[in-house]
Amino acid sequence: MAEPPAALRSFADRLGALRIAAGAPSYGRLARLHGELKTSTISDVLTARSKPSLDFVIAFVDACGRYAARHGHRLDPALLDADRWRADWQALRRALDARGTPRQPARDGGPPSSPAPAAEAALVVSNLPRRPAPAFLGRDDELRSLAGQLDEHPGIVIGQAVHGLGGIGKSELALQYAHRYRRQHPVVWWIRADTPANLTADLAALGPAVGLPDRRDGSLTDAADLAVRWLAAHRGWLLVLDNVTDPAEVTSLLARLGTGRVIATSQRDVDWAELGLAPLRLRPLSRRDSIGLLRARSGRDDDPTQAEALAADVGDLPLALRQAAAYLRERPHVGIVEYRRRLAAQPRRILASGVAPGADHPVMRTWGVTIDAIREKDPLAVRLLDTLAYLAPDRVDLALLAVPGRHPMDVEDAVVLAASYSMVNRQGDTISVHRLVQTVIRATHRDCGPLALVVDLLHRAAPAGEPETDLASWPLWNRLAAHVDAVATCFAPPGDDTAGAENGPRPPRTAALDLRAATVFERCAVYRRGQGQHSPAGRLFTLAHALRERHLGPEHPDTVTARYGLAGASWSAGRYQEAIVLGEQTLAARRRILGPDHPDTLSNASNVAIGYREVGRLSEAIALSERTLRVRRRVCGPAHPDTLQSQNNLAGCYRAAGRHDEALALYESTLAGREATLGAEHPDTLQSRNNLAGGYASVGRHADAIRLHEATAAARVRLLGAEHPDSLTSRHNLAGCYRATGRIAEAVALYERVLAAREQVLGPDHPDTRASRDLLTRSRAEAAAGTDPAAG
Repeated sequence: MAEPPAALRSFADRLGALRIAAGAPSYGRLARLHGELKTSTISDVLTARSKPSLDFVIAFVDACGRYAARHGHRLDPALLDADRWRADWQALRRALDARGTPRQPARDGGPPSSPAPAAEAALVVSNLPRRPAPAFLGRDDELRSLAGQLDEHPGIVIGQAVHGLGGIGKSELALQYAHRYRRQHPVVWWIRADTPANLTADLAALGPAVGLPDRRDGSLTDAADLAVRWLAAHRGWLLVLDNVTDPAEVTSLLARLGTGRVIATSQRDVDWAELGLAPLRLRPLSRRDSIGLLRARSGRDDDPTQAEALAADVGDLPLALRQAAAYLRERPHVGIVEYRRRLAAQPRRILASGVAPGADHPVMRTWGVTIDAIREKDPLAVRLLDTLAYLAPDRVDLALLAVPGRHPMDVEDAVVLAASYSMVNRQGDTISVHRLVQTVIRATHRDCGPLALVVDLLHRAAPAGEPETDLASWPLWNRLAAHVDAVATCFAPPGDDTAGAENGPRPPRTAALDLRAATVFERCAVYRRGQGQHSPAGRLFTLAHALRERHLGPEHPDTVTARYGLAGASWSAGRYQEAIVLGEQTLAARRRILGPDHPDTLSNASNVAIGYREVGRLSEAIALSERTLRVRRRVCGPAHPDTLQSQNNLAGCYRAAGRHDEALALYESTLAGREATLGAEHPDTLQSRNNLAGGYASVGRHADAIRLHEATAAARVRLLGAEHPDSLTSRHNLAGCYRATGRIAEAVALYERVLAAREQVLGPDHPDTRASRDLLTRSRAEAAAGTDPAAG
């Protein structure tokens, strides 16, 4: 049978809505009330199998009016206006005569429909749980998508499954749709689908609302079954199955329904298409819409910066934003800054307190129920959530979550289960978790067990090589660094607000856990320092030192090593005097604790000598470098990497003092030794090439210097990346050689690129950045004046 035209379906649905509004009289009763009506004709017209005559329409409206009057049902007079129905019937006739004309979309972005009749049927059967929220921001695209999907296949059961994290706004989206388009449906029925009992009870309540007998003496199951049969026999209704926790529990219901529309909301991310529902995943609001929602609901618009920070704290989650707004509105004396402080200090209390207007329960309960459901199915999935609570929220490698003693497929199943409840989002081989979910989970922990598991996880995952020079380990360190930073916030001292609300309450920690974490922090700090990430490196070094000093005391070798790391971080950040003071302190301590010839003492002495050289204390630098080299040759041997490092440093001291022949001899000897010992492309070997090129430039061998600088810069860019600090150093030095040989235009262009990169990587005030800026200024002036710096 051909699909009836949309205009005919719409007209039939309006007649059906009038019948329901009148009290849902049977077809036989209507026929007895008006002699022009027959039950078979009523059935054909209301199911859009045939076009009604005008006489039928007038008789049907009259019969419905009589029945309503006899049974005390009050009707909107517009529904019984014969002149309006006559005009509508004429519009129907014209529409049927003009079949093939494309349907026009509704003005408000709703589903396409036939031209609106003059007397639109009023919504008469509805149990929407509340009015929709007045501040509904950031969901226009989703609302249009929902409306479009629901109208894509008229004439059959069509539905959409709105799924996503608890509190993301699924129910609100469904409510907004149901309220906005309620007049297009004679019946709009909201069903709680979280449990079979609620599903049955709300279906049973539909029966009396549409005129079915109220069988108070029967079972709810029978009443629900009768309601489903009514839905199967009628058209045009809208069902909202809210909070479907187990899709299997609505499968049979969906299979039995007739012609209508269904919206299901659920946290579950499953194969909704198998149930005939098109999935629509909701994600957090945009930051702009989050701020707008918070300000609209709280009435606080005096501090946009803090409003943005609060939106970030709660991860742009609508329920949390509405709950925060309610909290702020109820407490005018509490500012946004104070709310953020309370949320950070006591998330469990704040997220469990109060209910945002229109919400069924607060954030804490919303996810607590979900976590309990996951725990019943697979405790390993909850353990994985406990782990994810301490890592960075985005791009967690699945390989990182391996659990010792468990088969990889067990972990895979646990991840799939957590993702099916929308607690995590999987994308390829990585997963992400909402920031506020992390806060809620951490707030449930009563001891440091989960945190200790995460520290062990990072220990296992960290590469074994030297973080600063082992190039093969850099991709893994790059992926781990954000997670190390996230875990570090749990160890930061009280009052450190660098992590915002992510700090949260902290369960008591053990000394063993602190010291194990300090090792991870130090190694990651070394990697970050080598990459020019000086601020995060400094934070990790500082935290590691604080943990070691607290538990081991200031004189323990590990504490001294941590302090030495602080000195290196200060040096790399350009704080030279601070680095020298720390270096001298650790050198004195190591000589006292470890002895003057210990490898750690010698490494410390070598770097202090570099500090002396850079600040102009050349005699001290040369004396310390020469002594360190002698001891290293005796203790380690002439070809050891540490010995070669001392040679390189001493060569730099000779060069600074103008002893160029001695410097070049040491540079050439060190380069040969490093090529033989470490290989041609080791970072230390490339350092020697850069330094030798500088030595050549110092004695006027510019052609040799340029050739070696160009080769070294190309190798460093290829191996380390274009924006690695060492690559930028090579290109800066090469620009200097271009300038020295009169190639000013090339020097200016290269200085410009290096300066831009150094400002981005090192910051605008780093000494290296200032050096590039100064030389660029000079080179531009020389280019403008047409002078040759080589001539001077």
